[in-house]
Amino acid sequence: MITHFFILNFKGDSLFYKEFRDKGIPTPSVTFWHELQSTNHQCGPCFNIDGFNYIYVNKNDLYYVIITPHNLSPLYIMQILLDIDSLIDNFCGEVSETKIRDNFSAVMEIIDEVFDYGHVQTTQTDDIKPFLKSEVNAPKTSLEAISNKLSQLQTRLSSLRATTDERGRAGGSKRSIQDSTVTNCIYLDSDETIHTTFSKDHTIVSSDVIGTINLCSFLTGNVDVTLNFSDTIILKGNQQQKKYYGGKQIIFDSVAFHSHANPALFDRDATIAVKSVPSGDSEVLRYRMTEKIRQPLSCHAFVKEINPLRFEVHIRLMSLFGQDAFCKTLQLSLCLPQCTTTVSFSLKDAPPVDNLTIQSTETKESAEYRPAEKIAVWVPEPFGVNEEPKITIFVDLNEPLTPLTRRQIGPINLDFQIPNFLPSSTSIHFTSVNDGNMRSNIQPTKFLRKRCLSGSYVVRL
Repeated sequence: MITHFFILNFKGDSLFYKEFRDKGIPTPSVTFWHELQSTNHQCGPCFNIDGFNYIYVNKNDLYYVIITPHNLSPLYIMQILLDIDSLIDNFCGEVSETKIRDNFSAVMEIIDEVFDYGHVQTTQTDDIKPFLKSEVNAPKTSLEAISNKLSQLQTRLSSLRATTDERGRAGGSKRSIQDSTVTNCIYLDSDETIHTTFSKDHTIVSSDVIGTINLCSFLTGNVDVTLNFSDTIILKGNQQQKKYYGGKQIIFDSVAFHSHANPALFDRDATIAVKSVPSGDSEVLRYRMTEKIRQPLSCHAFVKEINPLRFEVHIRLMSLFGQDAFCKTLQLSLCLPQCTTTVSFSLKDAPPVDNLTIQSTETKESAEYRPAEKIAVWVPEPFGVNEEPKITIFVDLNEPLTPLTRRQIGPINLDFQIPNFLPSSTSIHFTSVNDGNMRSNIQPTKFLRKRCLSGSYVVRL
């Protein structure tokens, strides 16, 4: 049984408060925030004060908190809090402090349907949607942009079964399932986050990929969605049990499915069948792999000593992705010694400038030095296959370069986003949508987006 639920912003101000049972806590939100501040946010996601368990999650700079006097499972309560965030996200759009304030009535109705006098009833979008009567207050400009974009895409892609469109989400704006302009559409987002560490000789020390396939449904009625992967996917440890008929093998170390999916079909023929797909966002599949990973980028760097008080670092990036992909955003960070005094950069068409942000005159390329953090940051312009962005960084020191100082140079950290590329090489062969009775085939407008993100991409020097 739960006694209190509330939402706080990053300053500790209460955005939403609901008391289910009066158990003698005068100001629970103040007590929670005081404990959080007194421990410098190191108290953990679950702690006990005066016999009451405080369980919370921090997402989008918001604190979702539940208080209970009972010994409930912390993981269960944290999952409930994450589901509440997803419900608000589905009904009201991208969750933020302003969004909760503007749609307070809708949030109140969502919480009233999730909890009944402190007992959890449901966190499914389809169960709550019929009881939500408040109108969602969304910016008109966002709705108009979504409507215009969808009309253009539907005109161009009505004859295709699936397509890839980087702007299918209207510049990244979050849609609400209450938006009447969005109907009979389904979105598939295949995102993979890569973590790789390279040694000094450019060999891979460690590498793994965390992938997710998210489905955002704007379909009317109760539908079933089937996804089939074109490649042979094998779970690690089952290589000898599954027959191999040729083609490209992809080995997953671990997988987690949607609660409505059938894992047996995936293990047999790499098919995910999700029954009764709920409206809004749903994570259909999450996987992890450590073998046969395609690296998207190669970073070559070497340090050249000019004199004991000055050295330069030459950095060159090489694209390893295919023709259809391109590096949309990239930020390179280089750690420098603590005795660094001045830093200058050499770009393609800009003269070196000391300790200031340097901007290319013809491109979107820029570089800057951050003295407080002792790092040099380079942001090259977007580039595609067979392109090799380069930069030279000149560093001046206030003491001679010694072996100890030399070890303070690096590593290089890359933070990037590459559309139309997946390190695992997985691909969805077809997508079918049927009604609940499997008697008729629905032909919604489908959008497929592939994206590679960097979790930790480190190059040692």
